[in-house]
Amino acid sequence: MDKQLAKQLGQEIQQALQSIAEEHNLVIEYRGGTFDPNEGWYKPKLILKSKEIGGVDRNKAIWDENAEIWGLQKDDLGETFQYKGATWTIIGLAPSRSKFPVIVQNQSGKKMVYTVELVNELLGRLGRAPDGLV
Repeated sequence: MDKQLAKQLGQEIQQALQSIAEEHNLVIEYRGGTFDPNEGWYKPKLILKSKEIGGVDRNKAIWDENAEIWGLQKDDLGETFQYKGATWTIIGLAPSRSKFPVIVQNQSGKKMVYTVELVNELLGRLGRAPDGLV
């Protein structure tokens, strides 16, 4: 495979994926790819257009379903706290991240993930995640 063929195949793959993306309400970001004489790798990123699940904001739906299981409160979503000289806002929960499930964002838009214990401490609560989650 050479550069010209890899580029042509990338364009054809983009066209083929476009109808699938529209059917499933997705946006596709193209992250390029790599190739060598025998094979190539193409790296599209699939993003849901809708930020809602059943008419509810996706982050809020995930938070409401999981916050108490993790030892957080339902009204913690959107709370702010100070940490290392910055103001952080709780914007979501990633239940698949067992050690750092709480997603926060600072005023400049930088996102980080923190432990439940740290967030509870910074919100002025003592406590830890329920047994088996960390």
